[in-house]
Order: sequence, then structure tokens, then C-alpha cells
Amino acid sequence: MFQKKGSTIDGKHYAGSAECVLNGFDDGYEYASEEDDGEYTGYARFNKARLKFDCVITLPKFGDYKSKLSAEDQKTWDDYYSGVAAHEDEHVADYADEVGCWADEAAAMRGEGKGKDEKKAKAAAKAALGKEFTKVFSAANNEKRLRASAKKLDGSTGHGPTLKYTKSKP
Repeated sequence: MFQKKGSTIDGKHYAGSAECVLNGFDDGYEYASEEDDGEYTGYARFNKARLKFDCVITLPKFGDYKSKLSAEDQKTWDDYYSGVAAHEDEHVADYADEVGCWADEAAAMRGEGKGKDEKKAKAAAKAALGKEFTKVFSAANNEKRLRASAKKLDGSTGHGPTLKYTKSKP
């Protein structure tokens, strides 16, 4: 019942979900340049790459279960609910690890640009670096990577708890 009314992910219903999005980037830059016969080449890289993300966990709702269920069934519900919550917390931790890897990728990125003077060459290098970052970390790519990470986690955990019980007789 709860899965049928729960979150929909890739066309399938789940009792709970964890949705994460990249929502910011603290960056800093290091620059270098070379001059060759009056033409400048600038180089840029991130010297600070801290990605920020937000996660929202959706859990099943059964607000009046204490008035509708026996003590035994309440315990079953409580165990199930805490299992779903723990599983979704695992997804948030997995996302944090994944985003940490992304920060390492961003730190390894380099930009290069040409200019009539050193300042313009460095600005062109920074723009090239920004363009590469935006391409690699587009919303579509981020979502694709997070879903792959979540699928891998679910494959290793059996996708979290399933509520299997028959309501006890009063």
C-alpha cells in the first residue's frame, strides 16, 4: 500500500526516497600565464573546489497508525518506518561521497585561453574552465550520476525494507 502511494522514481513506486541536487560551488582560482612573442596564454585551475548539495528525504506517512493498529502491528510499522528512514539516510551518505568525488574532479580541471595581454589570457582561461565545469556538472549529468550511484547502492542492499505482514486480529 505505501509503495503504491509513495514516491515515483523512474516510473516505479517506492515507500521512501532521497532526492539530492547540487546547489552551489565555493570556488577559488590559481592562474599562470606564458608570453611568447607578444602573445599570451593563460592557465587557470580551481584551488578551492567545494560543492554544496541539498537532499530531501520523503518517508511514508501513516499518522494515525497508533489509533488504528494493535500494539503488535504498531511495532511492525515502527520497525518498517525506521528501516525506510535508515535506508534513505544511506542514500544521503552515498550522495555525499559521490559529490566528494565530483569535487576532486573539479579540482583536476584546467582551463587555457589566449589573449593580447596577461589579464585577458587569464580571463579567457577562467572562462574555459567555467565552460568545462558547466558541461561536466550539468543538471542532467548530475542526475544521471546520482541515479547510477543510488542504483548501485540499492543493488547492494536489496533496495531497503519491504513491509510484509498480515494485520493481526484484534
